[in-house]
Amino acid sequence: MTVPGTSTPSAPHPARYRVAPRRRWQLTRIGAILGLFAFVVLGVIAVMNVDESGEKALPQLCAMVTVGLVVLGVALPFVIGRTRAVVRWPALLRKNEDANVLLGACRFVEAAEAYDAICDAARGTPIIHAVAVYNRGVTQLRQGDPEGAIALIRAAYDSGWHSIRLARDLSWQMANGLALAHAVAGDLETAAQWLERAQAAMGARPKRGALLPTEVYIDARAGRLEQAAARAEAGWALAEGTLDASNMRSLRLLVAFALASSGSPYRADGPQRAAPYLSGLRPLPSGALAYLSVRWPELTAFAKAHGLD
Repeated sequence: MTVPGTSTPSAPHPARYRVAPRRRWQLTRIGAILGLFAFVVLGVIAVMNVDESGEKALPQLCAMVTVGLVVLGVALPFVIGRTRAVVRWPALLRKNEDANVLLGACRFVEAAEAYDAICDAARGTPIIHAVAVYNRGVTQLRQGDPEGAIALIRAAYDSGWHSIRLARDLSWQMANGLALAHAVAGDLETAAQWLERAQAAMGARPKRGALLPTEVYIDARAGRLEQAAARAEAGWALAEGTLDASNMRSLRLLVAFALASSGSPYRADGPQRAAPYLSGLRPLPSGALAYLSVRWPELTAFAKAHGLD
């Protein structure tokens, strides 16, 4: 199913979304550092290699300089590449922020194109490449393709860049993205496993409210409507201080569904309690919430009954 107002989700492009693994990148960096160190050491030895007459031993000098130049030739491209990558970071980060704005505005096709452009431009900057691939996966999910989203976010996660100190939030963000994508696809067992990873990675930090939509989605999708509503209402204040408008819309719909759907345990006052959440969803950008119900007929029917399809 394609989310209304979007084009058919494009199939992931293997080369574009293949992120250089962190481990391999680190080994290359270590090799470059050792190469430069070896060049300096060989140069010092060559200069100090003097015979008794005071003349330099040219054969030894030439051999050592040759070896040093070879080592330098291997290491120098990496050093130059790293320097260029650092210089390009600010521009790539700005482009990523611009793409995030498009995603938040539910302009999914434009957001996907923007993230694709970043993926192409950031091949030499793997951490930003990993972020762009993750965001491209989120876009794929918002376009109604949870399976495509899982493939993309998993590619970013498996690269290992989420575990570095510079990007400490990436770990829980990617795990949370995988949890939600699996839940939307209907695989609640795997979703719960990824949610546990996200919770463990986040710990007790103030951003804990960012996981609430996924937690509530899994509860509600599993039929635990009373638990979903109670969890959402208990964490609402924290979520409002953490989530962006797009995720708050998702949370509002899920709480309203838990309170007022045909299977809700809140039959007496459920619709009345759900009314503020439903009114807070309008105005609603086209296709903003359709991805949540692509594999969930009951939520589709609920959204349609309230004019949210």
